Amino acid sequence: MTLVATAFKELKRHIVMNLITFLELTISVILVCVMVSAVMIRYKYYEPFSDVYSSQGLYCEFSVASAKGENMESMEDFIADDDIFQYLHSPEMIISSNRAMAFPLVENESVPCYCYSYNDELIKRYTPNLSDGKWFDNSRSADTLKAVVSENEYGWDVGDKIPVTFACNGWDGIIEVEIIGKLENGTKLPGIMHSHDGENNSNMFFSSYDYKDEKCPLVLFSYSQLNEKKVFQSLYSAMIKYPSDVTGQSLSDDQRTISSFGSLFSMKLSEINKNSIAYFKVQIYNYLPIIIVVLLLTLVSSISITALSTRQRLKDYGIYYVCGLKWKSCCIVNLFYSLIITVSSVFCATVLMIFSKYIPKLDQTVILWNIWVFISVLLISILFIIGSMMMPLIIIGKNTPKEVLAKGGI
Repeated sequence: MTLVATAFKELKRHIVMNLITFLELTISVILVCVMVSAVMIRYKYYEPFSDVYSSQGLYCEFSVASAKGENMESMEDFIADDDIFQYLHSPEMIISSNRAMAFPLVENESVPCYCYSYNDELIKRYTPNLSDGKWFDNSRSADTLKAVVSENEYGWDVGDKIPVTFACNGWDGIIEVEIIGKLENGTKLPGIMHSHDGENNSNMFFSSYDYKDEKCPLVLFSYSQLNEKKVFQSLYSAMIKYPSDVTGQSLSDDQRTISSFGSLFSMKLSEINKNSIAYFKVQIYNYLPIIIVVLLLTLVSSISITALSTRQRLKDYGIYYVCGLKWKSCCIVNLFYSLIITVSSVFCATVLMIFSKYIPKLDQTVILWNIWVFISVLLISILFIIGSMMMPLIIIGKNTPKEVLAKGGI
């Protein structure tokens, strides 16, 4: 405890130099976290479906009203998940989003909304960011229909029950729907918009939904729950996985069949996987040099600042020696000194990153709190401590106690 107390006294004696070190390390930690998150955010939306992308299969996008055959005469002609298994060559799995024939009511009047449903496989694999409530639990119970909504102007919130008119096979009616979750504004959602950036990678399955831009609420349902009620649903986006022994001819035949259903775009999953991996490599090549430079600058600056600080503190070391503190103990004091600055900087950087979403122009900064960010922070902290320990060991180690006392003016 005496050595720790001594380290705190050292911090107070050289407050200007320590403040510069503190700010430098805080900024370095933030920069590294932002850079690592920028790389990992690209992978975040690929990971839940990585096994599907790396398999044999097709990715398809459909028109708003996809139908069996060339002409749609009624909603009964909508193409749905079950039709995929019926008309194609033995697909193994489908991950899909669907347009739901649902019309929420406010004061008995239908209001404009985007209404989609996710099938069980998609619900299980991906959970979007929520500002409140919870995600679907894959329950097929049709006792109470559940929904997750976006921000909206109608005052819909978690726990509310709202009337919704559904177009169903055999009947049309109004059912109360319980809101179980509320989407975070700007969250990424799969299969709600068809968007391509020209690269045709895994990003095209996802779109950011921002109510401020769309001016129209989004309502998500469970495909299974609506299916239980025989609500009409039209396939919108789908990943179709096949057994590994499926032939290329079968995939080509199924692409033609899907086109006849109103598919606007279809592509083999193997091609998307190839493009996605190439995309990740480009992102790593873009950000990795910046991360390495920040780490090296942290190491070099910590060595430089510590060298200057050590020479200024030679008198302190001389006093410690006169008072009976050995050189080894002086180095331990310096270790605690560096640890205090490191922990304080990491804590301050973490607080700033957490509250950045409440700061204008920084609210779009995304920090992923995962193992890779933790490892990066740990690495930069270790480099700083090593750099901070090197110069005191070198400077003190090369001088006898008498020389240190003389240089310190004692």
